[in-house]
Amino acid sequence: FKTIFSEAVLEAYNRSYQKALVDAEIGLRLQLNLDGAGDLVNLPFEFLRGPQDFLALSRQTPIVRFPKETVVRRRVSLSYPLRLLVMIASPSDLPPLNVQQERALLENATRDLRAKGLLEIDFLEDASLRTLQRTLRLKDYHIFHYIGHSSYDPESGIGTLALVDPLGENSHFPVRAEALARELSEENTIRLVVLNSCHGARQNQQNAAEGIASSLITRGIPAVVANQFEISNDAASVFSEEFYRAVADGLPMDAAISEARRAVSSTVGNIEWATPVLYLRAEDGYLFMLQSGPLRIEETHRFELRDLALLLAVVILIAVGVGGFLLLAGDDETQNGGGSTRVPNTDLQVRTFEIGTSRPVPVQFTSVRLLVENAGTEVSVPATFEFLGNDRDPRLPSINREIPPIQPGATFEDEFSYRFNWFGTFIARVLLDPDNTLVETNERNNIQTQPIITGDQPLVVNFSDALPDGKRVTESRVVAEDTFALWGFVLTTLPTENCSGAVVWFK
Repeated sequence: FKTIFSEAVLEAYNRSYQKALVDAEIGLRLQLNLDGAGDLVNLPFEFLRGPQDFLALSRQTPIVRFPKETVVRRRVSLSYPLRLLVMIASPSDLPPLNVQQERALLENATRDLRAKGLLEIDFLEDASLRTLQRTLRLKDYHIFHYIGHSSYDPESGIGTLALVDPLGENSHFPVRAEALARELSEENTIRLVVLNSCHGARQNQQNAAEGIASSLITRGIPAVVANQFEISNDAASVFSEEFYRAVADGLPMDAAISEARRAVSSTVGNIEWATPVLYLRAEDGYLFMLQSGPLRIEETHRFELRDLALLLAVVILIAVGVGGFLLLAGDDETQNGGGSTRVPNTDLQVRTFEIGTSRPVPVQFTSVRLLVENAGTEVSVPATFEFLGNDRDPRLPSINREIPPIQPGATFEDEFSYRFNWFGTFIARVLLDPDNTLVETNERNNIQTQPIITGDQPLVVNFSDALPDGKRVTESRVVAEDTFALWGFVLTTLPTENCSGAVVWFK
C-alpha cells in the first residue's frame, strides 16, 4: 500500500476517500488501468492493505481492473430471472473433474435464488465451441460460467482453455481466448463471464487480447471474473453462492465481488478471497437494468491511477514472487486479526509536524517537533509513531517513539533530534500507529509529510558524534563496507603489504 499510495497518489486517494465515504457516505471505487504497464499487469493488487483492512474486502473500497482500450457495450434492460449458461469441461486426457459434483456445487450455491425465480441455470450438453455457438443462437443468456482447465504460457503470453474435441473421443481441444471471446461477443445479452479455472486472469504484457479474461473484456464483455491462482472447491463454492446472490440482489458488480470475498474469508478462513479478479468496463458497476426486484444500494466514486509512472515502484514486489507475496499477506491477515486494540471514539491525528531548521545541514543535528491530538471522545491507549527523514530511501533507519494516553481534546508534544544524511530534496514523514495496532474512528489522518531541502554548506563529519547508521563512536570498531553509502562514500582497504593492519578508509 505504501509503495503505490505515496506522496501525490496518497494525497489524491485521501481526498477522494474523505469526499466519498465521509462527506457523501458513498463508496470509493479503485479502478486500475494497467494498459502498457508491463510486469505490473499480473501482480495481485487485491492484497492492497490500507490502514484498517484489505481494500478489496469492503464494498466501500472495491478494486477492479479497468482497461481503457476496449469496446464498451451499452447496458440492456432485463427482467428476472437472470439466465446463466454453464459449461463444464473435463476432457478424458487431462486430470478428470467430477462433472456431477461440479454441477451439484453450483446448483446448491444458487438453490435459493432459483427457488425465488431470480436465476435460471442451463448446462451445456458438451464442452465444445460448436455446441456453445448453437446454444447462444437459440436462447438469450446474461451470464456465462466456465468450469474446467485453462493455462497461460508466460513465454508466448497466450491463454487457452481445454475444451472437448468435437471430432475426437472426448480428448481435450485447446481453444485460445480469442476464439471463446468471438462466440460470446456475438450475443449482446452476455454481460458477465465467470471463469472458474486456473490462471484465467493472467494477462499478456504487450497484448491484452491474448489473455483469457482480458481478451473477453477487449471484445466488449462488460465484466469478467477470473482466477489469478488456483482455488479450492470450498472457496469456489462459497464465492459463487454469495456472488450470484449479491448480483441478483441488485448490487454493482464490484460490490458483489467484495461481498463474495468476505464470505470466503469468514467461511473458508484463508486468503483465497483474493484469488478472483474482476475486469470491469461498466462505469457505475451495474451490468443490468433490472425492471423489478431488489433495491440498488450505494453508488461509488471512482479513484483512477491515471499515471502508470506512479505505479512503477511496485516492481520491487516482483522480487518477492507470488508465493512469498501470498505468504506475507496471509501472515499479515492472521497477525492483525487478533492484534488490534479497539478504543471506541478515539482518534489520534497529527496536528503539527515541524522541522526546526528551514534548510538543515547534512549530518548535523536539527530538531523535529510533533504535536498529536486525540480528536475523539474517549481517552486513547498508549501508542507509537514512526519518523522517516526520507521516505524514498528504505535504507534509512526509522525513529520510533512512544505516545502516552491522551485525554479527549488534549494533545501530546514530542521533540527530538535528527540529521539528514546527504544533500538534496527529501520527503520527511511521520506516521502514527505504524503497526496498525489501534482501530480508530478515523485512521486517514495518521500520516503527514514535509518536504525538506538541505543547506549547501560544506560537509563536516565528526566521527566521535555518530556514523551514518546513527551509532555513536566511543572506541575503535569494525564497520561494514556500506556504512558510509548514505553519505555517498565507498570504502576500500589499503594493500596489506604496504601497511600492515591498515584501517578502512575513504575512496
